[in-house]
Amino acid sequence: MNKPKKKKLTKRERDKLKEEQAKQQARELEAARQRQIAEKKRKAAEEKRLAKLKRETELANHAIRTKTLVNSCKLFAQMKESKTQQDIACRDQIEWQHFINNDGLPFPSNISAMNTYLYLWKLETDCYTIDHAERRALEVLKLLDYLNEVIDIPLDKPPLTVEMWKSVRSDFREELQSRIDKATYLILRNLEENMIHIDLETVKYLKQCSAFILSLWSVLKLPRSSNDDRPSPTIDFPDCGVNIQLPPQFSQSFIAVRTLWLKYNHFSDLSRSWNKPQVSFDEEDDLFEFTNKKWEETEKIRKEIEEEEIKQEIERQKLLFVKKKSKHQPPSSEASDSLKTFRLSDKTFSKDILLADIEKLAESQSPMNDGSENEFDLTKSAPKSGEQSPSSEKAAQLDLANVDSLSKGLDSPPSEANDDVKEIEYPASPVSQRAKSPNQIWAEKEEMKAERLREALTLELDEKEINLRRYVVLGGVFHLDLLQQPSQAQQLANKCYLTLLTGPQNIQPINYLELYEPPAPSQDALLQTKTSSEEEEHEAKTKKEGLEKLVTVSIVLPDNILWFEPPTVVQWDDQHKYWSTQYIFDQKFNEEKQVVVFRAGRMRPFGLATFRFSNLPYQTWEIRPGPGSTISFSITAAIIIVEFLVKNDEICLNQLQNATSTALQELVGIFYKPHKLMKLLREGGVDLFPPDDAFLYLENARNKHQITENHVYHCMALLATTHMFSWSRWNLLAAHENIVFQIKELARQTKQKLTNYQMLLVTPWCARLVVCTEVSQAFMEEGIEGMSFYADLYNLVMDYGLEETKESIKEVSVTLAQTLFYLLRKTRILTFS
Repeated sequence: MNKPKKKKLTKRERDKLKEEQAKQQARELEAARQRQIAEKKRKAAEEKRLAKLKRETELANHAIRTKTLVNSCKLFAQMKESKTQQDIACRDQIEWQHFINNDGLPFPSNISAMNTYLYLWKLETDCYTIDHAERRALEVLKLLDYLNEVIDIPLDKPPLTVEMWKSVRSDFREELQSRIDKATYLILRNLEENMIHIDLETVKYLKQCSAFILSLWSVLKLPRSSNDDRPSPTIDFPDCGVNIQLPPQFSQSFIAVRTLWLKYNHFSDLSRSWNKPQVSFDEEDDLFEFTNKKWEETEKIRKEIEEEEIKQEIERQKLLFVKKKSKHQPPSSEASDSLKTFRLSDKTFSKDILLADIEKLAESQSPMNDGSENEFDLTKSAPKSGEQSPSSEKAAQLDLANVDSLSKGLDSPPSEANDDVKEIEYPASPVSQRAKSPNQIWAEKEEMKAERLREALTLELDEKEINLRRYVVLGGVFHLDLLQQPSQAQQLANKCYLTLLTGPQNIQPINYLELYEPPAPSQDALLQTKTSSEEEEHEAKTKKEGLEKLVTVSIVLPDNILWFEPPTVVQWDDQHKYWSTQYIFDQKFNEEKQVVVFRAGRMRPFGLATFRFSNLPYQTWEIRPGPGSTISFSITAAIIIVEFLVKNDEICLNQLQNATSTALQELVGIFYKPHKLMKLLREGGVDLFPPDDAFLYLENARNKHQITENHVYHCMALLATTHMFSWSRWNLLAAHENIVFQIKELARQTKQKLTNYQMLLVTPWCARLVVCTEVSQAFMEEGIEGMSFYADLYNLVMDYGLEETKESIKEVSVTLAQTLFYLLRKTRILTFS
């Protein structure tokens, strides 16, 4: 069967078919375009819904925060004030007890009594012996210890009183050193009578007490032969752990050498780097005030952004309206004035208000007032076929999408506009230009504030000056002095003694100063090229000759200090009032013998400086109820392991492990006042109490938000009798405002059922238990299911905890909680772990 021949289409039929295909393609494109428009509107509506929901949640959370956080902050403020009043009462009781004892010593905080004591002490011109200096030193150091304590913790005393205390302390220190120097001079006035012979022409002297060790060495002025070529003397002071080898220029000198090892350090707190720089924008202590301040600032920023967006959107719509209107007639001045009267000052501005204003303006400026179809109809997205003239079809329209772009965040003009409208150059939408939220803007301001704080805390020091914010001088002060021999007493025929006194009646240091410049590396050494043996020998000889002119000193490290790294030898510069390494050269350390050897170009007071924060950051920490009515607080630091027990207003060092020696073991098991124990540990080389600027001197240290951190310490101290707290590995990597640690409620744990720690995330804005654990692959901030919003840890526990726990918290001792808070605030475990 033959297939019918396919009928050829005529030209008209082919044109018709092409027209139908074009219409079909246009319908499909239009349908796709409408679907895109619908999807875009759906997404915009969803974004608007989520933004509205987020905003409602923020408002609700802020209302809860305002209501609950103020209560916890007031509670902590009351506890702090109560503890302060207890401390004031305790100090008054100590002063009263001192008055009753009547031991003849003034009370250190009584400035008038201290000045009277100092005045009477200076009148004792016949009491310059070393024994008298020893007795006075023990008395004065006791007074100064208490005076240092009230200077560090002035409680209710004004700053002027503190400055007067410092002045009195300085006067006492100067007089004490003057008495020791005068006693040294009286000993040297009669070498043969006051000192012990080592051999025929050398003598020595030794005086030891708990405050200082005084050792003297001198050469008697006996006749010597003209060809005497004895080597330079080497002097050993074993009781001070000091050995001094004098340079050759002193081989024929009749000098005296003094080694005065003071067990105290009266120099460091005079240095300009002793105290943290005072900054004018230190943070507040109250978390409630901080969060309120942040909320008010972000709301102000939000309002400014919205007002700016409204202005920009009106300008955008105005430009669009004017360009459309110009196709028919120039805009009147009334139109321009009307556009300027949009509701910029109306705080209740919305899209509907803007729409109504634009419709009203369009109607008033319409060129057709005869009731016909308005070509600027704002209620239609497209004109109906056959209802408008050709000119109307080319006219631009302001549809709902234009106005919706203000609140929905559309970045482009409406898709429904026709080709003529698309040719118009639209101003950029203000919503699309807004790249930062109010919270982001506020966060940037906080980052700038933190950077300014970092700059303000950074010290500008001289080249050789030691920064005491980073280093600490331990082991006391070594006064190594080269002194002139004073005139010796001469016996007369009638057995009387005659002494010719010349110059000041005090010790006179020898003017010894050797300027030594270490040889700079040669060009060949810098280029790592080979040098000839002659050049190497010449450099070595030059260096040796320069070093031989210097005094060689070796000091055995004091065994009452825990040394975690070799110390740096420093000298006190009395002119500039700071520790310096300017005249210290060729320093070496013998780890086996614990001896530091160096050469000095000038003899001034020496000290041993070491890095303050050798035990930071912490590896782990834990807080739990201890034996009896104590709280156990254990820290595994970078090197050592310590455990503190907190009982009432005292703290005990319960354990000290992994130490480099047996030093400080005498402190274990004894309860001290917190400030006293921290002072003893610092003086012994264990500084677990970093100041606020310590993050500047530790690598990769991230300073946590201090207001939040302090508030969390208050919460932990109050809850420590009913909960256990432990470190988390997620905290060190968490953001500046995020604090992460673990918590366990003891009432939920029994012998049959041991509960695990739960992960806790605390920010300035909330506290919540999160689903993350220590073994999770990544940290997750999502709260556990069903948990409500809580402003801080205290409110979380008081709502989420068991009734038994809540009742126990109400009975916690304020003294115990505040003592633990003080310890937590000083150790700063949330920042450095």
